[in-house]
Amino acid sequence: MYRAVIIMSIMLSALYCSAQINRKGLGNLPPKLRESFERQHGKSSEVSWTILNRIIVVSFKEGDIYKEAFYTPEGEWKRTETPLDIEKLPAPAIAKLNSDEFKAWHKGSAYLMELPGKKIRYKVYIYSADWNELEIIFNDKGQRLTEFP
Repeated sequence: MYRAVIIMSIMLSALYCSAQINRKGLGNLPPKLRESFERQHGKSSEVSWTILNRIIVVSFKEGDIYKEAFYTPEGEWKRTETPLDIEKLPAPAIAKLNSDEFKAWHKGSAYLMELPGKKIRYKVYIYSADWNELEIIFNDKGQRLTEFP
């Protein structure tokens, strides 16, 4: 019995780990997803992908910038994220991050998020003194959003 539990644990661990492995290139992606990616980011390089929570994340380099595009398994594009300097956020977003509410928080990374319908959002990670992480989303006018589709 003990041996069966150990073997089952190893098999489940291997299954879990295989879903987290970065895969190189676009060859093993579903055709619709591959077509969608190539249509949006055809001149990219250093392409790899992984699956996180049923979302396929394609990491790639476009020019000198590394980006990530997010797709459903059916190939529907959800968003593309590009790293951004915090100073390039809209002024109201910077003001909010510097307000009393977040003054004690350490500012981490920021991303420009391109969404379907040509919507723009900004994602910022901030950290408390004891390293609790908070993700804040702003719209294109720099207003904080409490819900993100």
